Amino acid sequence: MINGHQCRAGRALLRWRREDLAEKTNISVVSIKHFEDEHHQTRTTTIAKITKVMEDAGIEFLPNSGLRLRDDTLTIIEGEDALLRLMDDIYYTLKDAAQVGANGEVLWGFIDESASPPEILAADKKIREANIKMRFLVAAGAQFYPYALEEYRCIPDKMFHEHTIAIYGDKVATEILSNNTGAKSVIIINNPSYAATHRAMFELIWSTHPKPGKP
Repeated sequence: MINGHQCRAGRALLRWRREDLAEKTNISVVSIKHFEDEHHQTRTTTIAKITKVMEDAGIEFLPNSGLRLRDDTLTIIEGEDALLRLMDDIYYTLKDAAQVGANGEVLWGFIDESASPPEILAADKKIREANIKMRFLVAAGAQFYPYALEEYRCIPDKMFHEHTIAIYGDKVATEILSNNTGAKSVIIINNPSYAATHRAMFELIWSTHPKPGKP
């Protein structure tokens, strides 16, 4: 179990304020301060939440109160909430870039928004409210367009693949469906050259495929 010192050091490595950690964990800033100052006993469930969020962000906790920033070139997110956790990573990866006018955009490929549950749509809204732009490649036969048609391009149904791809920042994320169990997971590759290659392929498809007509 991690201690308050590791929490402070982990935040420093990630360049997070207490407010950032509070938002990501749904734990109050006061509770985080108490944990870091080690003046109060903190619940095990609270420490577990903090640990998980920091590990997901790339912190590796070591014995004897040590820690280091993990090489996050390859990250695998598993579980029923894998796509929702991907949305969180998109938000926290791009929100600062969007504010300074850098590459604050998500490029979605092979996406079917009609299948999105309410919690995904809520995460979508949160991303948009941070001024992060989105563009989508969808199947030509799609009938559900929750946003402006200018944000979409249609690819032939026969070429539509069921695994969603997201390109954002220096990352490329792919949704994977297990053939054995049907469970979904997300693989994220964090590499500038790899992301640039996929972004170029996206732009090629975008420039050569039509905008949808009114559904």
